[in-house]
Parts: sequence; structure tokens; C-alpha cells
Amino acid sequence: MIDLSDLPRFAATPEGEMRSAVEAAIAQMRRNATRTMNLDALARHVNLNPFHLSHIFSRYVGISAKRYHQLIRISSAKRTLARTEMNVTDVSLECGYDSLGSFATTFKRTVGLTPTEFRKALSTLTSLEMPEISPSSASVGGAAGLCLEIAAPADFHGCAFVAACRAESGHLMDCAAISFFHRSSITFSIPRWQPLIFFGVAYSSRVSIRDAIVGEPELRGCCEVVSGPAPHSKVTLNLREARIIDAPFVSALPLLVRHRVIMAASLRQDRCRDSELPVTASAPTTPVTSHI
Repeated sequence: MIDLSDLPRFAATPEGEMRSAVEAAIAQMRRNATRTMNLDALARHVNLNPFHLSHIFSRYVGISAKRYHQLIRISSAKRTLARTEMNVTDVSLECGYDSLGSFATTFKRTVGLTPTEFRKALSTLTSLEMPEISPSSASVGGAAGLCLEIAAPADFHGCAFVAACRAESGHLMDCAAISFFHRSSITFSIPRWQPLIFFGVAYSSRVSIRDAIVGEPELRGCCEVVSGPAPHSKVTLNLREARIIDAPFVSALPLLVRHRVIMAASLRQDRCRDSELPVTASAPTTPVTSHI
């Protein structure tokens, strides 16, 4: 699972030189996204031995160079699927995959939808406006209300998408979207003593949801609740600006949040039709499982 937590700033020291080498390696990977990654060749490009490059890359970025290169490819595939009518097989070949099956499996695991599902979901967008969606927050026995405070740079105005994931597996437990200015908060109802990681990405109010789904977030961050939330506890999710070393954010989180609401709304309509009660605008209650 990708660690989106804040990374330290390094001065112009040997540490800074190592970070510069990582940035140079990332630039080289982006220029050769469709080619098979060769760690030896990449290390020669930045004048380091392969073992050392592998070590410092994981240290500064949070994932391996191989995984980073894979995410570059999937990010490129998302853009191609969204902006062209090229069939999925040709998209996989253009992005450097020899096997359609391998491409489809990797895409599903990292984006949360298959390539075909992703394209279909984009085509069904009826509005380009960012949604504002509460977490499901179902009140169940043994659940603890956790207030997640979202903090962004002082001048930021936009929409944040937040995912609550199980720390050990990365499975999505709940998600939400909120329009905010600088700071806001969302309350989740989470099973007590459940270790969690909250992921958050944010886009300015000028960005449409379609562009958000395909492009990179302007802000990102994560925070971990190691021992599980206590009743009425509070956690801060600090969102910071994207950096060169950040891995591409390929998860279709905005689509997954929207899909969750659509499915819940359909379920509510069925229930209300059966009971002859009016449909209300309550929050979704059906959990969604995916990888982020």
C-alpha cells in the first residue's frame, strides 16, 4: 500500500544529493514509461549502484522503483481510456504491457475498477461538479465516532475525497467527499480498536470531477490510527502540495465514492417503494471493498 504521508525536506547536503538522484530516476522512468524498467540501466543513468538506488528510492518515496514505474503506466492508461476510443487491448500495448490479462489485473488492483468499468463509469457522469458526500457512518454496536479534521494550506478552496482503510490490508471501509475552505471535519463511525489509515486527496474548486478522476490531485496526505479510535476521538489529516517524488495517484476514489452513493440511493428507493415511504437523502449504508 502506498504511504502518502508527508516526506521530510532535505537541505543541500549529501542527503539532498541522494534525493536529487531519486528525482532524476523518476524523470527517466516517466520518459520511458512504456519500456520495461531496468534497474541497472536506471542506476547507471543517475551514477549509483542498483542496490543503493533501490534503497534510497524506497526510503524517500515509500514504494519501490518497480512499483512506481507500474503506477506511471497505469496513470497513462487512465488518461488514454478517458480521452480516446482506443480499445482496451491497444491501450495495454501502448502502455507497455504484453499481456492484456496482466494489464487488466493490475489496473483493477490499483484503480479499483477494471479498464472497461472505468471507461463506462466516466461515460455515465451526468454532472461535472464535485460531489459532497457524507460517510456511511452507520450506528452499530461497538462503533466509535471519530472526527477527522482535514487541514489544507490557508488559501485552499476545493473538494477533498477521503478514504478510511484497514491498516493491515488497505481495504476500503468507508469514504466521503466534502467541499471546504482551508479546514473542515468529517465524522466516521468506525468499529472500535480497528487500526486505520485515512487517505485524502483534494482538488481546487476550478477542477471538474472528470478532470479529478483522470488527473493528479493538487493536495494529498494520510494519517494512521494505530490502536483504533476511542469514542469521540479526533484525528487530523494534513493535506500538502504534490511533490516531484510523489507516486502517481491512480485510484479512482472520486468514482468509487460516487458509485457508492448511486448504489445506496437505488437501495433506498427499493426499500421506500416496498414500504411506500418517501425517499430521503440519507447517507449510504452499504460498505464497499476495494484497494486504494
